[in-house]
Amino acid sequence: TATSLSAGTYYISVDGYGAAPGVEGAYTLNVTCTPNGCTPDNTTDAQSICQGSTYQFGSQSLTTGGTYLETFTNVGGCDSVVTLTLTVNPLPTISAGSDMTVTAGTSVTLSGSGGVSYTWDNGVVDGASFTASTTMTYTVTGTDANGCQNQDNITITVSGTGGQSCSELIISEYLEGSSNNKAIEIYNPSSGAVNLSAYSIEIYANGATTATTTIPLTGSILSNATFVIANSNANSSILGLADMNSAQLTYNGDDAVALMKSSTQMVDLVGKIGEDPGTDWNGGTVSTKDMTLIRKTTVQNGVTTNPASFDPSVEWNALGQDVISNLGTHTSNCSNGGNCDETVSVAETICSGSSYVLGTQTLTTAGTYTETLQNVAGCDSVVNLTLTVEQAYTINSTETTCDNSYQFGSQTLTEDGVYTETLQSINGCDSTVTLNITFEDVRDSTFVVEICQGESYILGSQTLTQSGAYSEVFTSNSGCDSTVNITLSVKATPIITVTENNGDLVSSLGSAYQWSYNGSIIQGETSQSITPTQNGTYSVVTTAFNGCSATGTYDMVNLSVNEILNNKDVRIMPNPSKGLVKIASSFKVEVIIYNVIGEIVYSNSVHSKIHTVDLSEKERGVYMVKIIGENNSYLVKRIILN
Repeated sequence: TATSLSAGTYYISVDGYGAAPGVEGAYTLNVTCTPNGCTPDNTTDAQSICQGSTYQFGSQSLTTGGTYLETFTNVGGCDSVVTLTLTVNPLPTISAGSDMTVTAGTSVTLSGSGGVSYTWDNGVVDGASFTASTTMTYTVTGTDANGCQNQDNITITVSGTGGQSCSELIISEYLEGSSNNKAIEIYNPSSGAVNLSAYSIEIYANGATTATTTIPLTGSILSNATFVIANSNANSSILGLADMNSAQLTYNGDDAVALMKSSTQMVDLVGKIGEDPGTDWNGGTVSTKDMTLIRKTTVQNGVTTNPASFDPSVEWNALGQDVISNLGTHTSNCSNGGNCDETVSVAETICSGSSYVLGTQTLTTAGTYTETLQNVAGCDSVVNLTLTVEQAYTINSTETTCDNSYQFGSQTLTEDGVYTETLQSINGCDSTVTLNITFEDVRDSTFVVEICQGESYILGSQTLTQSGAYSEVFTSNSGCDSTVNITLSVKATPIITVTENNGDLVSSLGSAYQWSYNGSIIQGETSQSITPTQNGTYSVVTTAFNGCSATGTYDMVNLSVNEILNNKDVRIMPNPSKGLVKIASSFKVEVIIYNVIGEIVYSNSVHSKIHTVDLSEKERGVYMVKIIGENNSYLVKRIILN
């Protein structure tokens, strides 16, 4: 055994005998090459697939039968050649049986053939009976002995015979036109008139599982007659054929439309509830989008349960968009038999100002009316109508609101005023409501308040004496709450002193003054200083520059009456004066003149019996003249400039 040889040519030398010792002859040498010390593995394989399937063989994707080679590398790193024999088995021919038409409630058994096992959709079990209630297509998947599968379909059309199947209303026409051109036609296949008060149209938009719109129906349908409900904004041709209008009747091709009875019993359905098909349900050239669908004449019962799938071509014929040539009439295989005449009693309600058309009669007043009508089957029906006329109302209302806005019909109100809206009453009649509304001011308010020390501020139920932030909620007569927020500042009370200066009493500096003597206000004494005329207690209420006031007092005890100049010893001429004043005294005196705020406007300290003073440049008003004798006795008199 030679191992780890490099690539190249090698010679083998044989030393020995032939087949037996001493016998010459040919030698057979078996040489096995094992790359890298591994052993190649060549195998064969056989596989089968079903027609239409693909078998992946290494790098090859095989779809036809035959023998194929592929080189693989095994776990030892050695190349191995696999020979594959591939067999392609044909698909079985599966049959679901022939399409059939059965009466509603009939027991049906579906059985597949052509395979060894079968699976059905829509909950059907192969070979087991079930009750067919609606027209539906069923699909069976069959499997043969090779495991290959194929499918087939069967359509079971559910109809009725005589008057038994034609016993409930159906949707006979479905109009999904341009813009607001939407209409649903309902057909009465039964032998008697049907009052629609128990019926409604439900719309399930965009795959909804519960109704997004419910439209109660009114009126009645005679036997073998139709009833059309249209969108209120459809074109005039459609509205001219409509028995009822509703702005709520709006849908697209992907919205399911159901006819309901007593709100819980579905009597017919277009589409599939809970499924959004994208833009429409379709089958062949029949679509629920941009088409008018006419129910086939063979259909005698509605779809009463939500189907597993919906193909409109099974029960409907299609016309183009906005085509209304059949709207208001329907042809059906349903029949009432020989005697189809009947008498129908109907009760209807209209609003005041509206009219009700009963055959050839246009009615506007309440009462009982009779009309003989003929339906599409040629049967006479006597209609006894009891007509009620509901009155419209005019209502005046006054409202006060604490809210920022008020919803009044279609209007959102935000300001005081008088507004008018037309609303619909419980009986469906228009009523005019005039509303006088007031919006209470409930906005929060914020204030800054200052008081002086010792004072208090009343905020609602609170009596405040200290600085801080406070809030109070106030309720108006209309019940609206408003919050008032204040920041209270308590200002310091000034300290007022009164001092004597050259015979005058002078208050601490402030912005206003009021002097009193022995507790009584001295009229006109509102300056910073005062000249006392007699002994007693002088007090002054001085208002500081922060607006707060305090009282200062001074007890005058050293002023002698004998020291005061006698009033008759002094004369001021003229008084009142236009400016030039002569002051004459029996004694030599000095003169000081003050204005009303205590400022000195003239002073002459020279003692003289005559003083001439020119005040013509001074403001008109009252001035105080202090006349002081040589012994410091004095007299205070007034000068009036005019």
